[in-house]
Amino acid sequence: MRILEMIFGGRRDRLEQESSGFSVRVWKALREAGWNKSRDMAEIERDYQAALGERWLPVAASFVRRFGRLSIAHLLWTEPIQPTDLSSIALFEKAQAVVGAKCCPLAASNYMGDSCLLWIDEHGRFYAIDDEGMVFVGDCVESAFEVLLFGAKPPLPPSQIKDALERAYEWDK
Repeated sequence: MRILEMIFGGRRDRLEQESSGFSVRVWKALREAGWNKSRDMAEIERDYQAALGERWLPVAASFVRRFGRLSIAHLLWTEPIQPTDLSSIALFEKAQAVVGAKCCPLAASNYMGDSCLLWIDEHGRFYAIDDEGMVFVGDCVESAFEVLLFGAKPPLPPSQIKDALERAYEWDK
């Protein structure tokens, strides 16, 4: 019985990983954080909406429902982020001006050497933003997780925002 479980359990895991769209290493990190492919946390989405108010983006709902309230590999923490001070509100305005689209924060991360926030824009593109600037980390959650969790080279941003992102990396200077 145990041998059959090992054989078929491994196959089931492999099939689930392959159908998830994530690489093996991202899938493993997500599984270790308590994630599964059918996870749908609608109540967490309400917490995010309440925290962000008018700044909430419907495109963020899928991410929040699938990954909200996870601590992934001690590198990414998906908790509601509430902009409460003027610097947070200014960050919203800067991010939106750079990408030319509405944006909202999704998670905190240790990417870029210290703490930063993972943001999504209304087109579903992901960015890492800290006090010094912002970096494009992916046009989908799969590529964003590769960059944030394993230090993969970020993909090139869409041409229409590439120049703005280059100027924005050191936006306090």
